[in-house]
Amino acid sequence: MDNPSQELFNFADITYSMIKNTKTRCKNKRYNNLAHKNSIWRFVESSLIGTSDPNVRQFLYNFEKCIPLQNAEKYYDTSVNMIRIFMMDLASKSQLNNNHTQPSSSWGLLSTNIYTTNTLDDRRFLSQLWAIGNEVDKIEGESLDVLLHKTVRIRNKRKEKQIYDQNRYQHNLTISPPPQPIEDNLIVPSQTTQVALIELLDKLYKKSIQQYATQPCDNCMLLMYQSQARNISITPQPITLFSEIDVQYQRPSQMKVCQRCKNNLQKFKIPPKSKINGMALLPIPKELECLSMAEIRLISQVKPHMKVFHTCRGQGQRAMKGLVVHFPQQVK
Repeated sequence: MDNPSQELFNFADITYSMIKNTKTRCKNKRYNNLAHKNSIWRFVESSLIGTSDPNVRQFLYNFEKCIPLQNAEKYYDTSVNMIRIFMMDLASKSQLNNNHTQPSSSWGLLSTNIYTTNTLDDRRFLSQLWAIGNEVDKIEGESLDVLLHKTVRIRNKRKEKQIYDQNRYQHNLTISPPPQPIEDNLIVPSQTTQVALIELLDKLYKKSIQQYATQPCDNCMLLMYQSQARNISITPQPITLFSEIDVQYQRPSQMKVCQRCKNNLQKFKIPPKSKINGMALLPIPKELECLSMAEIRLISQVKPHMKVFHTCRGQGQRAMKGLVVHFPQQVK
């Protein structure tokens, strides 16, 4: 290298003004032959790029040769990277037209963008500079054409995905079910104001919190919400099972049961907590109906011990878990 302190560049960032200024700094008489050890192109290459590659020297030599003779000054600051950036941006948006003889080609758009003119010399110079840049093997690990083709593939995949998403969206519109009516026929106006919407949501909320588990299961007497009740038709098989336990037990043809009883009845099984199994509580005697809770506990013959807890982290209903131990009490 003739000048180690000189800042080095990538060959794609080299402009003709840099080549010209470097040649003027060469004080000794040099040969124009690329292969000669005292070639001026070796000096330009080592000063600007810091390499000793015949392909790079050939690129610098061809760069000078492709400069047009007329209005040459406006081409002095053009580099391969300028072309690459514009071409990759153009390839990501539309199709490329590499015919430099046509003013509407990609070279015409590039010359208009750089020089504000669109002449045949402009387009020829840009296409030739791009061609000699591709003769150098690598730029940032990949050739210029490979980078350009990769950009085109990315653009095509992006378009295919957009078409796929659009077709999928239209397909979903055709198969989507009709909108379900709102509960209690509450119709939201098309241009609902914020106040009206808040009032509507408040009405729905108050109705939902005023619902209680008042619907008993016809089989196990479990209290449940109206939305949890399941209508089921009793087939002859469960009726036969019920009649084997209690001949006089009358079973209606239609029942509102809980989900647990429904699963057992559909399998032609008697639910474990069914009333026919003796799980129903006896009615409270009239003598005990008038007693308070304290009086009932005083006359209780047993004292049960059980584990009762709240579900949903203390915010839900009460539930019982584990064993229940009854201790006899002396009430006399």
